Amino acid sequence: MAVLDGFQCSRNNFWKLLRNPIYCGIVVVPANKDEDSQFIKAVHEPLISEKLFNDVQILLKSRRKKKSGYGGSKALFPLRGYLACPWCSNRLTASESCGRRFKYRYYHCYQNNCKGRFRADIIDKFYEDQLKKVRLIPEVYELFDLVLEDENIQIAKKTYIKDRNEIRNEISNQQTLITKARKLLVSGKIDITDFLDLKNEYGQMLECLNVQLQAVEIKLSDNKNAALLNNGFNIFQSYQHQDDAGRAVLVDFFRPSSINPFDITLGPLRIGDALSKVVKIES
Repeated sequence: MAVLDGFQCSRNNFWKLLRNPIYCGIVVVPANKDEDSQFIKAVHEPLISEKLFNDVQILLKSRRKKKSGYGGSKALFPLRGYLACPWCSNRLTASESCGRRFKYRYYHCYQNNCKGRFRADIIDKFYEDQLKKVRLIPEVYELFDLVLEDENIQIAKKTYIKDRNEIRNEISNQQTLITKARKLLVSGKIDITDFLDLKNEYGQMLECLNVQLQAVEIKLSDNKNAALLNNGFNIFQSYQHQDDAGRAVLVDFFRPSSINPFDITLGPLRIGDALSKVVKIES
């Protein structure tokens, strides 16, 4: 948008401007042999507040691509750390194995001389089938009705719908800006480099908006699940809609049991005494 208004600056210099604290009244003194670099309050009047500058830095850092570590593997292996090896009783770890055409996921023992190794897709599917059999007892529905009266899910639903509409409108605006930039390219008012920079900027904004839209859609889905609780809500339904952290909580509540190494099945779910008073497992 700044380029369309006549702003002349390279992409790299633009990002340097966004990260330069001089605009909020702070000067960076470079490090020397005796002292480390320092941030000193300047005498000039700042153009923006320190809070705004810090908010921008947090936003820029949040948009960087994060390297996948153990947190990323948690999505691939939700039962990692909860399963015990049937041969040596050690906790199973997990990893991917590359075949000729596909990658295969395994829960396996970390000891090299142990033969505990099981296909993760089979174990995960069996665990999910077990969750499908978990039901809340009728008394819980009565309590939940009282909770809904206090929370007033209809007000929350209206708020989520309003947020969703605003995000959709903003997505439409960003798509319109991309179309305008394309017309400027065709008419020769901007060159291909400027167009690609603009397209990339709008694309990043669209990506952020789509993430926000997905989060609101999940909230709406959870709100709908709450409203339809008396119509057959189950634990597996909640498990499907949770993020990695939410699934970890449910797995901790409904822990998988021992593995039968011969038919690759799991034993009965391990449920705490308190939780067992509000749920039942259908046969």
